[in-house]
Amino acid sequence: MHDFLYLIEDKTDTGMGRDRYQILRDPAGPDDFAQAVNMGTMMLCHMSGKWPNLADYETIEIPDDVKMAVTPNEAFKEF
Repeated sequence: MHDFLYLIEDKTDTGMGRDRYQILRDPAGPDDFAQAVNMGTMMLCHMSGKWPNLADYETIEIPDDVKMAVTPNEAFKEF
């Protein structure tokens, strides 16, 4: 679980009407297990021919207590 917590979302305004998102790794820790889960998930989706519709998740709201539990206090100020 800790490997996933070392992943950071980096949103950049492209100036063309769409934001660009990157997932970066916090240099304080590894992301090996998170990468293995990602590769395994992509392989399962590819083999089954079924891909998640990520647009379905656009309206999900994360409660503040969950954000606080997984976000360092300094970063929570951005929410």
